[in-house]
Amino acid sequence: MRVENPFAAEVIPVAQTALGYWERALDGEATHDRFLGLADWLVRQAQPGPDGVVWRTALPLPKYEIAEPWPSAMGQGEAISVLLRAHAHAGEQRYADVAVQALGPMAVDVAEGGVARRIDGHLVLEEYPAARPVAILNGWIFALLGVHELATAGGEPAAAALFEESYAGLLALLPRYDTGWWSLYSLYPHARPDLAKPFYQRLHPVMLDALAMVRPDPRLDAMARRWEAQIGPLPMVRVVADKLVFRAQRELQARRGGH
Repeated sequence: MRVENPFAAEVIPVAQTALGYWERALDGEATHDRFLGLADWLVRQAQPGPDGVVWRTALPLPKYEIAEPWPSAMGQGEAISVLLRAHAHAGEQRYADVAVQALGPMAVDVAEGGVARRIDGHLVLEEYPAARPVAILNGWIFALLGVHELATAGGEPAAAALFEESYAGLLALLPRYDTGWWSLYSLYPHARPDLAKPFYQRLHPVMLDALAMVRPDPRLDAMARRWEAQIGPLPMVRVVADKLVFRAQRELQARRGGH
């Protein structure tokens, strides 16, 4: 099967589309062939990486000063989830083999070509492996869910150890994402806080709840409910205005040749 959408020639949209087909198949739709077609794409497109395989995205990210093709912890985790399901459905070992190989780079530091980094000693799984810490919250959680699935469905001890360490790191750093009135999208050191767009303010509680389903902790539930309660007309206006200022400052810096 060919990937039908041009935008889907990158690991994250491919994996998310595949997981969507999987959910539709669970509802009785005839989408298994499309799902396996995208799983096959992941197998074909996997490239050698540090201690395993990676999927690199060629799209530059000026916001985080990323110019070269980059791997993503979120992409690695979602690919693992797809490949484990493909193995369970089709019974072909190649899917499981690539899923296991996708774990290796998630334990390798960004500076060495992987997607892991430490912030104050806490292990972060980076959706965007920039030179400076980014720590995008939703991408980190997506990565953790894939690692947890490999630890449980795949029975991989290394995945279990990685999950436990990074999960503890997320709990430790979680308060830094709370501004008191809104959540942060990332911890990247911009001139202004990287406030979440309204979509992500709604997504963050969903992601925290999903993580709590595999490893409950009252801190996850408390922050999820806090961020839900922050959504309202005045904060929405405030964050939109802040984003306009944020964008204007970045454009001005770019014109001046700054970061």
